[in-house]
Amino acid sequence: MPDIGSLSISALFFDILIKSLFVLAIIRTLQQVNPVNRRISPVLVWPLIIPFLNLLWNFFVAIELSRSIRNELASRDFEVKGYPTLIYGILYALINLGSFFVAVPTDIQNLHKNYLYVFFSLAVVIIFILYWTKINWYKAVLINDSAENESKDEL
Repeated sequence: MPDIGSLSISALFFDILIKSLFVLAIIRTLQQVNPVNRRISPVLVWPLIIPFLNLLWNFFVAIELSRSIRNELASRDFEVKGYPTLIYGILYALINLGSFFVAVPTDIQNLHKNYLYVFFSLAVVIIFILYWTKINWYKAVLINDSAENESKDEL
């Protein structure tokens, strides 16, 4: 049976790998946003991979990414209602932070018996996937709009 230390290192590596891919998705979305409309520099997204710091940084990125996408869509004459990706971003940040506080008082070897932690963990994964999907959807919208505008310019 593997010891808890090697499992923890493997889980941390996997977590950083997934978060790095997520950060790249956000950066690629921000690259589709005109720098004038950006509320956050793509470089400032990287702290999301830093354990513990990301618990609070998620809120900042969620808000500023949403504002950036909103500004870009408005500048391209899209009818924008609300703030794109904001609900999923804040929900992910809240549930992620909540799961940390639920896990802290629990013995690491009995974490799987903490049903509240299991609930939060499942919720984090589901919301994370929905948030990432929404970010990629807006990136595709911006890319497609740019391609359409370029083809119109050629005519």
